[in-house]
Amino acid sequence: MPIGTFGRDLAATLREPAFWGYSSWLDILVKYRRTSIGPVWMVLPPFVFVVLLGTIYSQLMHFPPQHYLPFLGVGYLLWRVIIQVITESTSVLRNHKSFIFDGRVRLTDYFLRTLSKAMFYFVASLPILAGVFAWSDEMHVANLATLLVTMPVFLLGMLWLAAHLALFGARFPDTAEFTNTILIFAFLVTPILWYPQQAHGGHVLTMVTRANPAAHLINFVRDPLLGKMPDAYTLWFVGIFVVVGGLSTSWLYRRYGRYVPLWI
Repeated sequence: MPIGTFGRDLAATLREPAFWGYSSWLDILVKYRRTSIGPVWMVLPPFVFVVLLGTIYSQLMHFPPQHYLPFLGVGYLLWRVIIQVITESTSVLRNHKSFIFDGRVRLTDYFLRTLSKAMFYFVASLPILAGVFAWSDEMHVANLATLLVTMPVFLLGMLWLAAHLALFGARFPDTAEFTNTILIFAFLVTPILWYPQQAHGGHVLTMVTRANPAAHLINFVRDPLLGKMPDAYTLWFVGIFVVVGGLSTSWLYRRYGRYVPLWI
């Protein structure tokens, strides 16, 4: 089956979710099958990070926990989606080369597979976030409606990111190692443990943060949930990121998708 346009292949992939939806969930079940507590491992790390570490860190930094824990919870869960998409997509085409050699060359199937797997972890962790929201007296149920706008935009950004990294990972095997190294630094300069306003000023952290796509994507979703309007720079950054990302993904897919079987 030849490579088609990105939009046509994506529409076909969305109509056939068995491969990218069911198989990604099956991968998760197989991963935890031999562990003692099974899929509970999906929610244990975010519980430790958000509730336990968040409580300790709020006391050390003198942040009000009623505001800090929801701030940390949303930021961490979105960051978890980002790093899972990045780490999975850099090697997804090479890991599924047997499927590609057998003729399943509609690459959008693999892009959606990385995104759906990350979203399974995200959805499984939502009860922790719901508990933090219910405990905080600063959260309002009406703010949840903003997710109807912000999450689709966030997921589009993740899809473009998965497509780019999957194609780069197929062509350049070092992509996975490079991104794993960058993620350590990226976590430190992304406002997850610290508030964005702490980076205001003329120093290097401000410039790095303003150029950090993960920071803007997270703030775009998190700020409305916390009753704030994202700043104009974030809105412009996310808008340009999503539009340019979609255009470049379509071009890369049409131009280089046909070479993936040769690269892997």
